[in-house]
Amino acid sequence: MQPELVQSWNGLLKAALRGLQGPTDDNDDDVDGQDDDLVRKLAELAVSLMQDILGDPKVQLVPSNDPATASNVGSEVDLAPHTRSNAAMKLAVVRALWGHAHAVLPPRSLAGSPSEALLTWLMEREGDLVWETDTPHDARTQWAMLCAEVLVRTSAAGCTLAPALLRTFWGIPGASRRWTWNWPQDVRARVWRAFAERWRTLGEGWEDVPALLSVPFA
Repeated sequence: MQPELVQSWNGLLKAALRGLQGPTDDNDDDVDGQDDDLVRKLAELAVSLMQDILGDPKVQLVPSNDPATASNVGSEVDLAPHTRSNAAMKLAVVRALWGHAHAVLPPRSLAGSPSEALLTWLMEREGDLVWETDTPHDARTQWAMLCAEVLVRTSAAGCTLAPALLRTFWGIPGASRRWTWNWPQDVRARVWRAFAERWRTLGEGWEDVPALLSVPFA
């Protein structure tokens, strides 16, 4: 079910974006004929739908009576074919949806308030999103990677708030707003490793690396 969900999402985003193009614009890559406000609203809607998937306990992506079914997942979801929680699967699927949103929508439409809203929501709901019973820490790892992907792609889109958001997320001294995580040391280390690995893989620059490297010592 998950590959079809991701493919449908990609197709719907492309169709919606095409619908916002000017009537004489036949080039999918040309966004000059689009209304920036409407494209931003589409980005905000995409973020809202991702939040709905994660926040709705009725959304079940791992059948409770057949855990093995969850192994039939596309590589985009990036989970090993073993028993995992529904929480981890939902986060992994939303990671794929977020990646497609950035591949399809103009970067400027997701930079700023849509990205900041998603990251803030992920931080505020962390306790609910990582709760699981059958694969300890799997969901938290997926959550950490999603947070990193939101921040990296926000930075790549030229959002001036990205460095401040990184400092806020980790509670780095000097941040205008510091977030406090009540994590044991081993959990903080696990989150940082997953976060740093995605940052290393996706990062397009080194401007924010010193701040990230200072986290273990903060």
